[in-house]
Amino acid sequence: MDQTFTYLTKTRGIDCGIVGEMIKQGKIYQAITYKDGYHFKNCAFVGYDENGKARYCALRAPGKDSKFRQDVENSDKTYGFCMEGRSDRVYEFEAPIDAMSHATLCKLYGMDWQEDHRVAEGCLSDKALACYLKLHPGIREIVFCYDNDMDGRDVKGQPHNHGQVQAERSAAVFEKAGYKVYIQTPQGKDFNEDLMVFRGKMERGRESIAVEEVLQECP
Repeated sequence: MDQTFTYLTKTRGIDCGIVGEMIKQGKIYQAITYKDGYHFKNCAFVGYDENGKARYCALRAPGKDSKFRQDVENSDKTYGFCMEGRSDRVYEFEAPIDAMSHATLCKLYGMDWQEDHRVAEGCLSDKALACYLKLHPGIREIVFCYDNDMDGRDVKGQPHNHGQVQAERSAAVFEKAGYKVYIQTPQGKDFNEDLMVFRGKMERGRESIAVEEVLQECP
C-alpha cells in the first residue's frame, strides 16, 4: 500500500485518517497489473452492492503527472465508490479522489466528515446516486459537486462546462423526484484542486508565523 497511500496523502493532500478508513473498509487498495512482462502498481477504488460484493473498480496510476485511468473489466457503474454517512444528505462527485478531498476540507474546517454521505460516479452520470438513494431511503437532500470545467469545449469547439451543465440537469431531475437539491461548485477545476490550494495557504501561513516568531526573538 506504500505508493497508493503516499500518492493519496502527499500528492493529493487527502487526510491520512480518511484514506486509512477507506482502506479499512476495503474500498481502496493497491493493485498490481502484469502486462507484456511488466508490472504496474495502481490505486484501486472499489464499489460494493447491497450484499457486500465488489461490483465496480476504478484504477488510477499513483503518479503526479500520470494520466492513466481505467475501469476494471465488467465493472458496473451502478455501484460507485461510496462513503457512508449518518445524516439525510448526500454529496455526489465525479471521482473518488474528489469525494475524499471534500471530506478532508470538511475535516480541516472542524466538521465531522463522517456525518454526511458521499458518492462518486466515476463519470458524468447519476447511476450510482440513484442506486444509493434506493438503499438509503432516509436521504432527503442531494448536493451535486461535479467538476468545474471552465476550459471545457463541446463537439463544435464551443465553450461548455460539462460538469456544471450536468449538475443543473441532475438537480432538475431529482428535484422533480421530491429531493431538496443544491449545487456546490469548486473554486478550481475540482475539489482536489481546491484542497491543494487550501493546503498551500495553510503552509504559507505556518511559514509566516515562523518568520514572525524569529523576528520577535531578534534584539
